[in-house]
Amino acid sequence: MKTAAIIAEYNPFHKGHIYHIEQTRRLTGSGCVIALMSGNFVQRGESAFADKYTRARCALSYADLVLELPAVYAVSSAEGFASGAVSVLDSLGGIDFLSFGTEASPAESESLYKAAEILTSEPEAYTALLREKLSCGASFPAARAAALSEYAKDGGVSALLSSPNNILAIEYIKALIRKDSKITPFPVKRLGNYHYNADFPRTGFAGAAEIRSRYRFNGLDGIKDMLDDVVFKILSDACGRSIPVYPDDADALLSYAIAADYDRLSDYADVGESLAAKIRAEFSRDPLIRFEDFASKLKSRELTCTRIYRSLIHILLGIKQSDTDMLAASGYPAYARVLGFNKTGRDFLSSVKKTASLPIISNCADIYGSLTPAQKYLFDKDILATRVYANIVYSKYKTAPVDDFRSRPIII
Repeated sequence: MKTAAIIAEYNPFHKGHIYHIEQTRRLTGSGCVIALMSGNFVQRGESAFADKYTRARCALSYADLVLELPAVYAVSSAEGFASGAVSVLDSLGGIDFLSFGTEASPAESESLYKAAEILTSEPEAYTALLREKLSCGASFPAARAAALSEYAKDGGVSALLSSPNNILAIEYIKALIRKDSKITPFPVKRLGNYHYNADFPRTGFAGAAEIRSRYRFNGLDGIKDMLDDVVFKILSDACGRSIPVYPDDADALLSYAIAADYDRLSDYADVGESLAAKIRAEFSRDPLIRFEDFASKLKSRELTCTRIYRSLIHILLGIKQSDTDMLAASGYPAYARVLGFNKTGRDFLSSVKKTASLPIISNCADIYGSLTPAQKYLFDKDILATRVYANIVYSKYKTAPVDDFRSRPIII
């Protein structure tokens, strides 16, 4: 039986995700689809709209197995996110395809592969062009897109790199190349424009950002037509008990984290001296942080909101630059944390259990002693991320915290 994997956030799980899973099954002929999903914090640098167990239950309406992407990788830049995720899947074994959504048409997919190969090998002529573009004052994403287009003599590359999903697609392909993985990359064209923009009508499926925004202003009635009936029921049952969670719900915890390490903020991943100085200056003016407003005040031409959000989450979760550098140098060590499965997913786990080159974790209480130091670091951050998120949920809804050590995989 062929097996395909999808790296996702499902924040929340919507009809576009169903389409992706169904297209993956149909086009690859895979009888098993695995979702490697971000936990309680996501790549944009935000707390997830719904906790990982609720989102896993939604995903299992269509996927066969849901694994958790370690939190350190889940809140990394595109390269760290993709490299950590691919490391999990490649080390697990038994996976034939990595399916990912892109804005690229089938005809444009070749440009994705070409860009990935250039960025992996980094030929001198390309790096010289990149230095030239950066010296002219361009931001790194803009300089990279321009240098790639010029080096590859392919104007379409620059347009492709304007989409975050295409950027992630390139990073997935890069990570597979670096791993010399046997997993075949499999792009699936997204239908229409998923990205929320209040100034333009939406075509195709509603994206997660639009769903979160509609919920914020219109509640459940505002998103009912954007979700599958089963998923809508799962989210409805959790509404007011554990969802929604928004970035601003972490205000008090983030304020404490900044105050506790005020003079060492530059140690944290993606922060650096310049952003650390801006954080301290803004914090000294108003220590009562409102997460989204605080991030917008730090934004500049060189610093996107997403970069700032991730930096703040790194401070909140205590993820330091030296630690992420260590993980990258170690080849992105990992484990497979099982959140849920159906019969097909259980059969897949049984088939790879003896050959996988990483621990498969279904019971947190039984595994810690067998982990390497790098895996223990990742595991400790996963536990911390769950506890921080549980603190947010308890403060907001007075719902009993979810404990990773007492939780067991969801079985469908």
